[in-house]
Amino acid sequence: MIGIMGGSGLYEFIADITGKKTDMMHTPHGVIDYTTGSWMGQEIVFVPRHGPSHDFPPHRVKFKANIWALRELGVKRLVGTCAVGTLNPKIPPGRITVPDQLLDLTKETRSFYNGRREGVKHVDMTEPFCPAMRQIVREVARETGMAVQAGGTYACFSGPTFETAAEIRMVKVLGGDLVGMTLAPEAKLCREAGICYLPVCMPVNWAAGLTKELLTHRQTLEQVGLMKNDLINLIRWSMGKFPADRDCPCSKEY
Repeated sequence: MIGIMGGSGLYEFIADITGKKTDMMHTPHGVIDYTTGSWMGQEIVFVPRHGPSHDFPPHRVKFKANIWALRELGVKRLVGTCAVGTLNPKIPPGRITVPDQLLDLTKETRSFYNGRREGVKHVDMTEPFCPAMRQIVREVARETGMAVQAGGTYACFSGPTFETAAEIRMVKVLGGDLVGMTLAPEAKLCREAGICYLPVCMPVNWAAGLTKELLTHRQTLEQVGLMKNDLINLIRWSMGKFPADRDCPCSKEY
């Protein structure tokens, strides 16, 4: 079972699902909405990250409930779509990117293992995103001639505000290429849950302070609208090539 986590402006995935069934799940961490069905011959689960009406801002997303539900539904591989800012001249706005590293600059800690009855568990995050899935996407991009950046470091802030110019300068010193508000908690919770996780990012603007233009959510949605068809096709063409067996850091027991 493959999961798709839909980010801002990308709930159109649901339209192409056949045998579609929308339901709710009560988890220990909250109630979530999800849709199951078949897409490109694959059984999938679609979860709208920000809720079905996009009414949860980044700092209120039910990260633990989302990942818990996906694990309960039998998802072993998860593709997470997201809009990001870019501060790398080699990754201009409009170029789909599958990062390979992560800087967690969020203020919260989200874990399924918080001691006592939940237990204690320390998972390895050397490679925060699934290398096997990323390799498949890289090969599909090469075969189709699609311009996709494979690799890069995603710096995650809590939101919901955009970053300051000083924060972007800090991220640049730390080696970051992209900035966003959702991937760090998802990646860490997926690793704890034993789910392979692949983020597919859409750079929608230059990060704060790199231009004189102010950042707005409307700008984000407009750029996502221009990129979403390519992103959906990239995921569509890649899904059937994900290997059945998992031999990657994501599936290891810790």
